[in-house]
Amino acid sequence: MNTKEHIRMKKIVIFTCPAGGGHSSVSNALEEQLKGHYVVSQAFIFTDVLGSIDPLNYISRGRYNGEMIYNWFIRRRMYWALNNLAQFGSGLYSFFAPRVERRIEEFLKKEKPDLVISVIPFVNSSILAVTKKLDLPFIVIPTDLDATLFLTGPKNSNYEKLYFTLPFENQLIKQSIEKAHIPADKLYVTGFVLRPAFFTPKDENKIKEEFNIPLGKPVVMVMTGAVGSVTSYYFTQELVKCEQPVHLVICIGKNESLRKKIEELELPKHVSMTIVGFTDRVAELMSVSDLFVTKSGSVSFCEGMYMNIPMLLDATATVMDWEKLNHEIAEKYEFGKSVKSNEEIRHVVESLIANPEALAIMRQNLENMNKKRGCLEIKKLIKAIIS
Repeated sequence: MNTKEHIRMKKIVIFTCPAGGGHSSVSNALEEQLKGHYVVSQAFIFTDVLGSIDPLNYISRGRYNGEMIYNWFIRRRMYWALNNLAQFGSGLYSFFAPRVERRIEEFLKKEKPDLVISVIPFVNSSILAVTKKLDLPFIVIPTDLDATLFLTGPKNSNYEKLYFTLPFENQLIKQSIEKAHIPADKLYVTGFVLRPAFFTPKDENKIKEEFNIPLGKPVVMVMTGAVGSVTSYYFTQELVKCEQPVHLVICIGKNESLRKKIEELELPKHVSMTIVGFTDRVAELMSVSDLFVTKSGSVSFCEGMYMNIPMLLDATATVMDWEKLNHEIAEKYEFGKSVKSNEEIRHVVESLIANPEALAIMRQNLENMNKKRGCLEIKKLIKAIIS
């Protein structure tokens, strides 16, 4: 009698969170790439695993949490508050490390994964301690180029089954992790994790037709995050004053209340506009754009880098500490500029679209950078670890 041995698919748990949108973007891209090869489970660690340790969650009996406050501050551009919130969160989870580790251990014993991935900050020290105790491989994938917040209170960094990924082979990025003393053989340059849409060929004429973008006109794309910061309105308010012909693609994310306000802005005949709500077609819109105006979050920043689109990074308010490196990299490698006022955004945009040679040089600088496909490289790494 012939029998077949049932081969169990290996299970991967990804710790993530919905704050801001960047962590979910990375974890969703990973799951999309890994599903079918592994059983993939995403867990919102701060709410689903550690919920009651969050003071706001505890006080409100589960109605509110730190992630909600984070997004509330993001919408209102209160970045100074987020810098303080990050310091508080870092100290909080370090102080409660024993409780955090117990919760994580209980969760992982219940889930029984073969490998653990983290794309979240603050608690990787505790996850590392637990994965070492349970003898589980652990991959840390920072969603910021400055990985400082992903290295709070490191322990057991010599654990042989620790794998710490870097998006680029870059000394500025490596400097952000030097204090954690992670052994060089635990560092893996994988590229940034993006959805496959950022690597597929695009029919630019078809995209322009679908989004009502005129041919032969410079296109400036404005995107200030998945939660849809009011900054989009202020930037658009300035950009409609451009004296040269330009088409504006304004991405308002989930903040649909901005649409009516932007639609009410008076457009001169030489300025046209497309308003886009929350969408999974960011890569297509970037492919038809000549210039990208964005906040300095690392996911949108890296999306622009991979699409080789020159960038203007928002510095009109306090820049969050872990995003300052993005401004430094854009300036050093001459593919982007930091702008410190709404008026400056208009002047820089006008200057660049009037000088296509400068835009071409910025684009070429991006094309010259070595950018690996994060999902594919991490998939190879996982296969080597748990095959």
